[in-house]
Amino acid sequence: MVRSVHVPPKMALSAGVPGCDGFDAIDCVKILDGRSERRFLMWRVRRYDPKLLSESLADLRWRTIERIDCGPDGKKTAA
Repeated sequence: MVRSVHVPPKMALSAGVPGCDGFDAIDCVKILDGRSERRFLMWRVRRYDPKLLSESLADLRWRTIERIDCGPDGKKTAA
C-alpha cells in the first residue's frame, strides 16, 4: 500500500549535449511501512540548441541533412 507520493521538480543540467538542458519529473513514492521509498521518472523534457546538437552528432559521424526551425521571431510554431 502506498503511504505518500511526492514530486520534487528537478532541473537536469546536462541533457547529454553541451550547452543544452532539460527537466525531469521524478515521483518519490513511500510504501506504507515507511521504510521503503522508490523513485519513478514520470516524464522528461529536453531543450537542445540546434547548432550544438548538430556538432555533437557530427562527433558520432552523423550529419545534418535538413533542419526545420520552429518557434518565435515569425517562424512556424510546432502547434
